[in-house]
Amino acid sequence: MRGDFGEGNPWQYPMGQAVEPVLRAMGVICLRIEQPQEVVPTVGAALTMAFQGGNAVAVLLTQKLLGAKAF
Repeated sequence: MRGDFGEGNPWQYPMGQAVEPVLRAMGVICLRIEQPQEVVPTVGAALTMAFQGGNAVAVLLTQKLLGAKAF
């Protein structure tokens, strides 16, 4: 996810801010990950929701997790 926490590039904001609302509008369940310890349980939950529950699921890796880009 760009255009999020600590983003320094203004051209990243429009897409970064639109991703989650657009996915939700299409019926996709969005799960955000902000801390490293959330990766395994969140991806596991997404897999269950997708393959057993039949839902469309997106796992969004935030800039809090990945770190803001420094240019």
